[in-house]
Amino acid sequence: MAVVKRESDNVTDRQLRYILAIAKEGNISAAAQKLFISQPSLSSLVAHVEEELGAKLFDRSVSPMIPTYVGEKYIESAESILSTLEDLNNLVTDIDSSRSGRLRIGCGPQHSPFVIPLLLPQIMTLYPGVDFHITEDSRAVLENELLAGRLDLLLYGGHSDNPTLCYEELAAQEYILLVPKGAAAATLPAQEGRALPVVNLCCLKHCNFVLMKRGHGLRAMQDLIFSELGFFPNIILETDNWQTSIRLVESGIACTVLPDADSGMFGQAFDKYALEKRFDRHIWLCYRQNAYIPKVMKDLIAMVRRLFLESL
Repeated sequence: MAVVKRESDNVTDRQLRYILAIAKEGNISAAAQKLFISQPSLSSLVAHVEEELGAKLFDRSVSPMIPTYVGEKYIESAESILSTLEDLNNLVTDIDSSRSGRLRIGCGPQHSPFVIPLLLPQIMTLYPGVDFHITEDSRAVLENELLAGRLDLLLYGGHSDNPTLCYEELAAQEYILLVPKGAAAATLPAQEGRALPVVNLCCLKHCNFVLMKRGHGLRAMQDLIFSELGFFPNIILETDNWQTSIRLVESGIACTVLPDADSGMFGQAFDKYALEKRFDRHIWLCYRQNAYIPKVMKDLIAMVRRLFLESL
């Protein structure tokens, strides 16, 4: 036998609660008093629901009236639906107040050793019920994950201009030259606003250099710097890791050019010089435009801002 589907109004939690009240009281008048509505209004609602269902919910031939078989199933479903809605409301309340939830953070490998150990313990202490997931990768990979909805917040350095994302600049780090301790470097006259002595790269034409691998955002900037300054470095190693570059400079083997991270990432076992022309690397917080930002994410953003402000 074919089943004819009826077009019906959406079931509301008000309807479900009213039907449950009638089942509990066994009388429409008594239920109306409990619900603080008129008896005719409640009777009309029951009639409307029964008409939409095409079946009676209550046997009115007995007093107190009792649910029919359809009514019993309706009541069971109503109790289950309302219980689920209550759980959902509690969950939303918990997430909104950050008692529970999830925050997925992406961070560039150059900043995660500095940022994550300082921020994560604080935010996890404030929000012990929130699951935190950290992804460390390149800018391009992190942006793709953010756009796909698999990350909520990014922290990285470099050039960014995706119109569907929101960017908040945290800092501008100047690219500087790192030279083995005590190595001779002919300096140029001091420049206003430059804290470091300015170096003439020509004095390093016989020195070895370690640079980032091609395809890396930092390598593109290193190449641009050398091109604009008319310098052709003798490259002995290309690496994916800042720390490898820094260690080689500390060991006296090579020079390199990296953003000046006054956050403590750099040690003091080498000399630092400014370049003839200033080049900056911008550090960004990034998230999707029009995305919902829960309180825990707002607090983390505020922490990151303070951290970079204090490090400047």
